[in-house]
Amino acid sequence: MRIEHHFEKINSLEGTLAKLDDNEDHETIVELCMLLSAHYINAALHSIGRIRPDKDIKHNKLPGMIKREEYFDEKCAEISELLGELEEMRPGQIYGKGKNGNTAKKAKANYSKIKGYCEGIINV
Repeated sequence: MRIEHHFEKINSLEGTLAKLDDNEDHETIVELCMLLSAHYINAALHSIGRIRPDKDIKHNKLPGMIKREEYFDEKCAEISELLGELEEMRPGQIYGKGKNGNTAKKAKANYSKIKGYCEGIINV
């Protein structure tokens, strides 16, 4: 997906995220944060020429690939960890083990860190 298409999705999904309530919609928030993070990371990888514009890495493959391939200098381990945490939050939310809105807040915090780093790479 081309960078501009990633940003079309990001803008749409962030609009949806802004409408959701942490306590009522925590499952959806976790999913959106993972999806948004994957769009930002793929856009950043396109921006630095690490993957082709017609190729994207799926969200469940990103944590390991980022760490193993060292796509992002000294931030590789941190981004991989943030994504891994998001991935670990998903089953708890989907299968009813999620606690409450605190999980949503943590997911948004992880996404915010990933977004900030990727925006610096893409020069948004």
